[in-house]
Amino acid sequence: MKNRFTSISLVVSRLLAVGSLLAFTARAFSADPAASMMPSSSSLPHLSVTRTHSFTVPLPKPNAFILFEPVGEKLWAEGWSPVFATPDDATLSDNTIFTRTVTHQGKPAQTSTWLVTRYDRPGGVIEYRAVVPGLRVSRITVRCRESRESETLVEVTYRHTSLSNEGDLFVQGMTEEHYRASIEEWNTAIRAYLARGTPATP
Repeated sequence: MKNRFTSISLVVSRLLAVGSLLAFTARAFSADPAASMMPSSSSLPHLSVTRTHSFTVPLPKPNAFILFEPVGEKLWAEGWSPVFATPDDATLSDNTIFTRTVTHQGKPAQTSTWLVTRYDRPGGVIEYRAVVPGLRVSRITVRCRESRESETLVEVTYRHTSLSNEGDLFVQGMTEEHYRASIEEWNTAIRAYLARGTPATP
């Protein structure tokens, strides 16, 4: 009788052990069977994208170029309000620094830091680096070229580099079509300013 009870106890113990193992395995793989074998998202490389689009401005090159300087952009870009880091930064040069804060509906205010990395007014080129903490770093290059008398061809290039999973979503959304539509909004806003004659942002 004693041996019989011992055998039953061993069987029960083994069944309990197998049940515990199966429960653990089910929990580990319930979300995704491959999840435990994949690296965490933070260890994966993030995304980058480069987009370029051009449009014309009905102004001579020197006049058109001013529209893409930090203060000049206030003339046509509604809500554009750069805040220079120091009084000296208000005099544009390479290494000028300013910040910009924007508020999207239903989201917290977002502040980006901008650095002028190239300022060449005679050559018609201005380049910025813009950092949105935790999201992305962007390089923005604007080139102005005379296309014909009193008209300037403006080429705008953005390179976005993601810093996070949320930044990856932004980069993925920056398709050719989306970017072209975004820069064409610049074109529309500039022409509206030229027709109106008053700044979009005081």
